[in-house]
Amino acid sequence: MRRLKTVICVFTVMTMLTGFSGMAYALTFNPTLPSVPMHPLQPTEPLEPVKPVTPVVPVEPVVPLDPVVPLEPVEPLDPLVPAEGPIDCDSCNMSLYAMVENNVVKLTWTLSWDPDTWTKGFRIYRTSDDNTAASVPLTDFDLTGNSYTDSNIVFGIPYKYVIKPVFADGTEGKASNEVNVQIDSPGTTVSLQIDNPMINVNGAGKEIDPGRGIKPVIINGRTYVPVRAVTESFGAVLAWNADEQKVTIDLDGVRQELKIGSNIISTVEPGCALCTPKQITMDVAPVIQNGRTLLPIRFIADGFGWSTAWEGKTRTVTIVKQANAKVWPANFIGMPDGSFNPEGNVIRPEGGGEWTPDSNTGILEPDPWTGLTGEGGGTIWGN
Repeated sequence: MRRLKTVICVFTVMTMLTGFSGMAYALTFNPTLPSVPMHPLQPTEPLEPVKPVTPVVPVEPVVPLDPVVPLEPVEPLDPLVPAEGPIDCDSCNMSLYAMVENNVVKLTWTLSWDPDTWTKGFRIYRTSDDNTAASVPLTDFDLTGNSYTDSNIVFGIPYKYVIKPVFADGTEGKASNEVNVQIDSPGTTVSLQIDNPMINVNGAGKEIDPGRGIKPVIINGRTYVPVRAVTESFGAVLAWNADEQKVTIDLDGVRQELKIGSNIISTVEPGCALCTPKQITMDVAPVIQNGRTLLPIRFIADGFGWSTAWEGKTRTVTIVKQANAKVWPANFIGMPDGSFNPEGNVIRPEGGGEWTPDSNTGILEPDPWTGLTGEGGGTIWGN
């Protein structure tokens, strides 16, 4: 039995040796397996030394924040209100001025104090009754600034204006001086363009002579316009005497006469029907074209007191007749620029005194040498 175990062990060892030998032979001598060259290993770079880790510092505990306290609401500031002024101050005076332009009344005023200090606004009172003062302001709101235009005018009615300051507490100061205005008839503006058959009267356009194509022309450097269309636009009455070839124009008591082909223009002033007419020699004469009389407009306008303006770029002539108006102050108060009196003579108070305007003209006539008039006199301003 022991011998059998020995044989088995020897056999087993030999078998193992024989198997390994076969395998080695196969790996060595098998021609079908390719040979793999062996590459030498590259040298390995040494690793960097490990840096020591910084020790962790413990974090301090977080202190909790205090709770947010809401802010108290801010009260709005009171609006700026002008300081109350001395309502009964004798030195706090206002001066009211007036002028008529384009058929409206333009009022301006000055103060003897700073309006931004005491004044909230102004109220204008207008009345057409000399015996009573208006109790309701002209506007339903307080005015600011220093001017106002009154366009709600009835022709032929005299108006009296005063102005009062309004203080911070809503009370009114004392009234200014009184200014009187009366527009008896409106003003008129007429524009015509050379070689244009249209005429513009106070902003409204129409044909000069419907269907006839009549146009303004320039003859010898003078502007000729159709006489009837222009003069009737200003309210004049025109008459034609065919036998004498004469044109007669009447307006506001002034009469002008011109003859075709004559360079003489005759003018008769108002209230002088029996006087010898004033004659002016023109450098041109009236002509007839297409059955209509054309007149040199500048000489006609000068005779009636109209103003003329020429716009060369558009070749337009504009003729203006100012409104027939009277403006007179109750106490010699007038516009310093001389613009409110129709005659160009305006009186500014110096020594005080009262003045009653002429019942017919309403014009204050100063002495031509001294410039003084009335009790206490005054100074001429303006033209």
